[in-house]
Amino acid sequence: MIIDSLKNANKYYHVNKKFEDTFKYIDKLIKENAEPGKYVLEEGVVFGTIQDSETKAKDQAKFEGHYKFIDIQIALNEAMDVYVRDANSLKISEDLRPGKDMVYYEKPSEWTLAHIKAGEFIIIFPGEAHAPGIAPNEPSKVRKIVLKVPDIT
Repeated sequence: MIIDSLKNANKYYHVNKKFEDTFKYIDKLIKENAEPGKYVLEEGVVFGTIQDSETKAKDQAKFEGHYKFIDIQIALNEAMDVYVRDANSLKISEDLRPGKDMVYYEKPSEWTLAHIKAGEFIIIFPGEAHAPGIAPNEPSKVRKIVLKVPDIT
């Protein structure tokens, strides 16, 4: 997991060969004030959504994970919390593979709290279960970008 400001995104270009183009695409979407919907940088390779959603109460946290893709999630207008936990220590409750790169896990009793402020991002790697979109305080409307990037170096 990596958390940082979008201003520092260039520090992470070396982590994955798709990150430079992905972060430049994110910057373009933000500058264009892109509307909610599906977006594709490279068909089947780098894709995702801009979402307007209500942050969830802490007791509604649902842990998910991916095996092929890295999640990059950016809070655009409001802060949100993301709970993160090593997926190897969790029991799978629903496996949507091979059709989707998605599994759900039983909620653990402990996790790491990642607080993402507006203008910040979190990079979540395969093997890191996460419960995104949690309200830091009271539920609120948040606009976020979620992009999927293949786990390649």
